[in-house]
Amino acid sequence: MTLELRWSNAARRDLLDIWAWRGRERPELGDRTLDRIHVACERLTRFPQLGPPFPRMAPDARKFSVDRYLVLYKIDPNVIAIVRVVDQRRLLDAVKFEEI
Repeated sequence: MTLELRWSNAARRDLLDIWAWRGRERPELGDRTLDRIHVACERLTRFPQLGPPFPRMAPDARKFSVDRYLVLYKIDPNVIAIVRVVDQRRLLDAVKFEEI
């Protein structure tokens, strides 16, 4: 069974920030980075348990690494909810795990 993929507003803002940073001098680099993130997240629709639980963020949070970024998500009955996409070097205590 394939689940639907949904992005929170915060995750969409994260992607814009990633593109702006990675593509600041070469937009194609920002494009490639976002493409890799999107492809990896699409895999979660078929294999939702791919990322381990991450209760430090929230009771139902999971994490998944893509290059140097950490995708924070949760599994709802028919949906993979991408909540945040952040640089793994970022202080995660400052990241809010928001609802979609």
